[in-house]
This record gives sequence, C-alpha cells and structure tokens, in this order.
Amino acid sequence: MQFGILNSDHLLRNPIVPRHLFVVGGGYIGCELAAIYRALGTRVTLAEVKSRLLPSWDPVAGEQFRSVLETAGVEVLLNEPIQLPPQIIGSSASYKLSTGTVIQPNITLVATGRIANSDNLGLESVGLKSGAWISVNEKMQTPIESVYAVGDVNGIALIDSVAAAQADVAVRNILGTAARFDKRWFPEFLHTEPPDCECRLDRGRSQGCRAPSESGSLERSTLYG
Repeated sequence: MQFGILNSDHLLRNPIVPRHLFVVGGGYIGCELAAIYRALGTRVTLAEVKSRLLPSWDPVAGEQFRSVLETAGVEVLLNEPIQLPPQIIGSSASYKLSTGTVIQPNITLVATGRIANSDNLGLESVGLKSGAWISVNEKMQTPIESVYAVGDVNGIALIDSVAAAQADVAVRNILGTAARFDKRWFPEFLHTEPPDCECRLDRGRSQGCRAPSESGSLERSTLYG
C-alpha cells in the first residue's frame, strides 16, 4: 500500500474516501469501483489500455457503461497505457498521461487482473504444475483424471456462483452422472447503478453452434427471481 497504490482487496479495507482515485484497468472490478467512489463524491480517473471498457464483454456493454461513467463525471481514458510502478514524487505516485498531463492521485487502484496463486498447494505431488492456473476440461477434470479443480484455482471465472456450478459438475461426474460446465451459461454482472449484465451467445461465440444469433441492447431492464 506504499504511496497509495492498492489492489481491490486493499481498497475495500481502506476506510478513507480519497479526493482523487486513479483506476488502472477498465475491467469489471475497475468499472465497479470507479462508479462506487464517484457516487461517494471522489474525483475518479479511469485508464484502460484497450480501445473500450469491459474488453472481454460485448462491445455494446463497454460503450454503454462508458457513457454511464462519463455522465456521472468519471474521466475515462481509453488506449491509455500506464507505466507501473509509477514515478514517485515526494510521497505521491505521479503519472504522465499520453496527452502530456501529469496527475498525482491520492490513491491508485491497480485493477489489471489476477494471477494464479498456486505455488504452495503441493500440486507437484499429484503430477500437476504449480504457479499457474490449473487446466481443466468441461468435466472439471485436470490432466490427472482422478483430480478435479473448481473455483478460482482454475482461473475460468473468479466468481462464487461459477465456482459453485463447477463444484456441482465435478461432483456429478465423480458420482458417474455425465455433466459439463460451459462459462457461456453464466451471466457477467456489474454491481453498479444502473446495474449492467450480459448473458448471451453472440456471433463471435456461436461459431460451430446450430443456432442463430443476433445482437441488441436495452437501456435498462429489471430481473425478477
């Protein structure tokens, strides 16, 4: 947490609302926390190295959420690579943007993704490689057929609902009932106001499927469950 450079875990434990939050990374974590802190009155700058927010989502979702953030007053910077670690001036992190502007936020949130943390699980003892996401097939089997891996450790989606579904698939297969997991069956959701959710099989993901596909958008929808 030196010089106010935090990951999302650190930020959520931080009781102080910063005057200026700089978010590096426009994925779902970066977008959620940018929206939350802007609602708290913080000046928020969000930088994403790619050409749109939510780059792993449908392009429509990224464009719509960019509009939501900008309407709320978030400064969104796309195609903006950020040098990490940054230059330190005094006790503050300093960033020079592609426009030449230099910013010195109170807190920097680094939301550029997660890496595997499997070094100390003893995976080598069962013939698996440590230090990386554990590869699984649709039955949740690892390359060692008698070993199954579910949840964050396989890196497919770091979401509790997905982990629970993977566990169900693994147990069914262990008990002899054929079951398979497909991430396309699970929605991706932004806990923001308004909320943003995607659940679809778009043209890019429907190759090889015998089903028509089309795209569209809704400005707002309500889900009942």
